[in-house]
Amino acid sequence: MKEFTQLFQYSPTDKWAEIQFATEKKLYELGKIFGHELVTHTPDWQQMNQQKMDRWWLNIMHNHDWYAAKLGNDK
Repeated sequence: MKEFTQLFQYSPTDKWAEIQFATEKKLYELGKIFGHELVTHTPDWQQMNQQKMDRWWLNIMHNHDWYAAKLGNDK
């Protein structure tokens, strides 16, 4: 698969493009994590309880922003 930077035709030269590019790259990386965790390496949902779910979600979201779930450790 092409590297993320090869998917776009522009080079981020102005400030808006730099910010947008960084945001898009983070979203792309988070999508790859979601694909891994929810498609190719799905947890055993029947064994999941609230504590395990919370830990699983925090591990996925560590150092990532998602507009619907911004966590305190995302700095």
